[in-house]
Amino acid sequence: MRLAVVSPFVDRRHGTERALAELLERLARDYHCEIHLYSQRVEDLVIGPFPSPSGQQAGIIWHKVPSIPGPHVFQFLFWLFLNAFSRRWYRTIPDLHFDLVLSPGINCFGADVVLVHALFHRLRELAQEDTNPSSRSALLRRFHRRVYYSFLTWLECRIYSDSKVSLAAVSRRTAALLDHYFHRDDVRVIPNGVDAAQFSPARRRALRAEARSRYKFHETDFVLLLIGNDWRNKGLSTMLDAMASAREVPLRLLVAGQDAAAPFFLDAATSLKIS
Repeated sequence: MRLAVVSPFVDRRHGTERALAELLERLARDYHCEIHLYSQRVEDLVIGPFPSPSGQQAGIIWHKVPSIPGPHVFQFLFWLFLNAFSRRWYRTIPDLHFDLVLSPGINCFGADVVLVHALFHRLRELAQEDTNPSSRSALLRRFHRRVYYSFLTWLECRIYSDSKVSLAAVSRRTAALLDHYFHRDDVRVIPNGVDAAQFSPARRRALRAEARSRYKFHETDFVLLLIGNDWRNKGLSTMLDAMASAREVPLRLLVAGQDAAAPFFLDAATSLKIS
């Protein structure tokens, strides 16, 4: 099977992109698919041919899509245009026809299957609850995010409401949101897999002592780890409130990720007297 996969970037440092990287490698290695990846940046992914017992062409071929600097909304508009142009250009090559176009999210028009990890309709609702201080930089950032999210939610309406596009959600909650916003009750739920060799109780125990020592945690500390971006959507505010309400418990929190609203969460922690 020959697939076209459309994603702005692929690496193993972001949740959606890590899941995609492992999926692509398995499709090429175990199912002998020929994958044409249209992306601006690729890291930690095996590019090239994979052995195939049947002799058919299998592997991952990266077609690099140019990118531009600037605000996210302009970068994404440019990405939509360029990845469509690149796929159309390569279709002029004789015998290069795709059996299926796969997109993790709203990365292109004309996808046959979309893997849905998060919904910008929900993120926009959370952003409207934003109570960050109204400094000039915060106001400009909020305005840009509002324009960006409005465009992305419009794209979601166009793509997810199309019954010809097959949707696969990573959780039942995401499937329920697709039904709520777009009346799609035909969504398949396909949870992300886990590499049991890397994420296992045995490996956790082997790394535990060194990791706790690095961050100067005591054996009696109860350590919480939040991994991901979009911290409001991940529930960081709720976690801080819970820590403030349970001061008798030696809770410690590690947050790994990026969020433009990080100063707001630091101020919230300070106001709750969480050091």
